[in-house]
Amino acid sequence: MREGAAREVGISTSALPAVDREHIAYFEDGIIIVRKHDGTRIFEKHLGQLGVLHGGPAHACALLPNRRVAISRGHRCEEQLADLTVFDLDSGREEHRVELPAATSYKTFAPAALRGDPRGELVAILGYHAGLVLVDLAKGIDVADAYQPDPLDLADGRPTHHSHHSYSDFAFDAEGERLAAAYRPGKLSVWSRSGGVLKREWVATNPKAQRIVTFDEGTVGFFDSLGERAVFAIGS
Repeated sequence: MREGAAREVGISTSALPAVDREHIAYFEDGIIIVRKHDGTRIFEKHLGQLGVLHGGPAHACALLPNRRVAISRGHRCEEQLADLTVFDLDSGREEHRVELPAATSYKTFAPAALRGDPRGELVAILGYHAGLVLVDLAKGIDVADAYQPDPLDLADGRPTHHSHHSYSDFAFDAEGERLAAAYRPGKLSVWSRSGGVLKREWVATNPKAQRIVTFDEGTVGFFDSLGERAVFAIGS
């Protein structure tokens, strides 16, 4: 970005390639590919079937610390199973593989995006329609329930679950001390690493907009694809 340079990387079957300081990762014809920013291909792995939903990609990837890439194929979305596999970029070795039940208010749980913790311990899987799975890589379990979702006034009095929310983005701050989620219709939640709720906010936004959440030092920013934006101070 400092040089203002652009480079074509090829046609990706993933709506959301992953980028970090050194690499870009994307899918192509059932293969996960990772390149350096100079174009050098350093990793590729044939994955088999990838999930497709409504004619579009239902699979996602994320680059993790210590030169790793995480992928969710989405191939078992009809069974409401969230899959996650982590590969080491240097050795090509598979480090983690899990399949976890995913609660969702729809009949499928297809991955729309993955977000990696800067500590390399957690990976968030955002459901295409609704739901959130937060994988603890060391334990191989879903810990999303440790982060209380935004309460809803449900007619039958049930406790609110992440399955009731449609999450469009998820972020960790630079130290991994705070987590944030953006979800419909223009809402934002921020949690501490230990699970405490730091902030709930609502931003007026077009329901068709795509929402993005990101951290800066001491603040969290909420943006949408139609131009709405807000920045909030957050506690420790």
